[in-house]
Amino acid sequence: MNKRLSKGFTLVELMVTVVILSIIIGIAYPSYQRYTTQTRRSDAQVALTQTVNRLEKYFSVCSSYPTAGAGLTNDWPGNGGASQCPPDDSTQGLGLDDTDSPERHYSLVLDVTQTVAGACAAAGACYTLTASPKVGGLQVGNGNLRIDSVGRKEWNKPGAGWGSWSRK
Repeated sequence: MNKRLSKGFTLVELMVTVVILSIIIGIAYPSYQRYTTQTRRSDAQVALTQTVNRLEKYFSVCSSYPTAGAGLTNDWPGNGGASQCPPDDSTQGLGLDDTDSPERHYSLVLDVTQTVAGACAAAGACYTLTASPKVGGLQVGNGNLRIDSVGRKEWNKPGAGWGSWSRK
């Protein structure tokens, strides 16, 4: 008797393995992409929350929010602990290093509205801080996030309009 021992895999076994791996990857990769997109969205939430803390610190010292011309990056005297406030026409702002989120997926824009009506009547001004995905970045097409002086935290989910940050 002449028994032949086979060594290795047959072509059919190899093709079955490739098909199974393709199916697994086809299911897993889109889930991974959704997960990383949600994780990068938290970068904007962190940036907005940290900047709101600075805005409220500014307000607690100066009884107003910085003007739109002040921007987010120019520093103000009270940021170092002193109780000095910049003049109303100043370009002194919050003293951020730049207007990008910590992981640089979003850019921040501050809009300050001087008003004496509505929810802002007590403060005399309202702000809306918006984080927009950076042009050419990984979050393009994922919508903007914003937070305002009233405390609303909203996400402009593509195709669904503005709603809570907690929406997936």
